[in-house]
Amino acid sequence: MKNIEGFLNKYVIYILMLLCLLFGLISLVFRNATLDDDLYLWETSIMTEALSRGEWIGDYAVGTHGFLFKLPVAIVFLLTGPSLKIATVWNILLACLCLYFFYLILKSYFKKSSIALSGTFLLLTSFQFVLHIPTYMREIPVLLSVLIFIYLLK
Repeated sequence: MKNIEGFLNKYVIYILMLLCLLFGLISLVFRNATLDDDLYLWETSIMTEALSRGEWIGDYAVGTHGFLFKLPVAIVFLLTGPSLKIATVWNILLACLCLYFFYLILKSYFKKSSIALSGTFLLLTSFQFVLHIPTYMREIPVLLSVLIFIYLLK
């Protein structure tokens, strides 16, 4: 029993992150881009164009929905070209990071792995989280920003 408990304490968070990644990648097949997805992708494409010309991105209207989390995607777009699937994969990876930081926060406050894992599982299965994993919108990056802020305050 101790071996199972030790395994769970060490690796279940990574299993939850892997489930989130797999769910996100599988849901790419069924996704439907919304107007916000297109706007966010368009702003990222503008950033890519500016970066490819060596121009400062601040001269363009790319900050409507923030630019910090779009910047890595814009850099990847320099190599691959604009693609909503690539941008959505970035959002899926950020969702996995959200789970990890949420787990760390819960573990530091409650001092028990089982409570932290239960809370992380609740986040993973919440309707809004599941709804926004396979999108390229700002909800997951904003959640990650808040979680990192809370983590650094603890």
